[in-house]
Amino acid sequence: NKMKKLLGLLLFMLPLYMMAQNKTYTVTVYNAVPSQCSSNHLKTADGSRIDTDALENGTFKWCAVSRDMLRNGYKYGDKIKILHADKSIAGIYEIHDTTNKRFTRRIDILMPSRIKAGKWNGVKIRKINP
Repeated sequence: NKMKKLLGLLLFMLPLYMMAQNKTYTVTVYNAVPSQCSSNHLKTADGSRIDTDALENGTFKWCAVSRDMLRNGYKYGDKIKILHADKSIAGIYEIHDTTNKRFTRRIDILMPSRIKAGKWNGVKIRKINP
């Protein structure tokens, strides 16, 4: 009886898990400048301070995610892996910021100021468990 319940639960959860694995997101680029951020453009939503030297030389990779992602299992400090053929965005990023509330299923990659724009649709990601 216990085994039947477990099997039933597994059969119920498996499609939900598979749907979650197949979600795609829009990935865009943002810079730590006042016109793209809040009034304190060097401070992220989680209170982290952006080291512009480290950002410019590629020492860290940070991103912002949309509020729907924060409501659905992602949190500040989590790491996500962007799975994409374009090497300029593929890789592991740490969540430190939040996108504008008008966006859903959106990831903004914090990039050095020399990289001004970019948009990729249908991007898959994977959460990196600590």
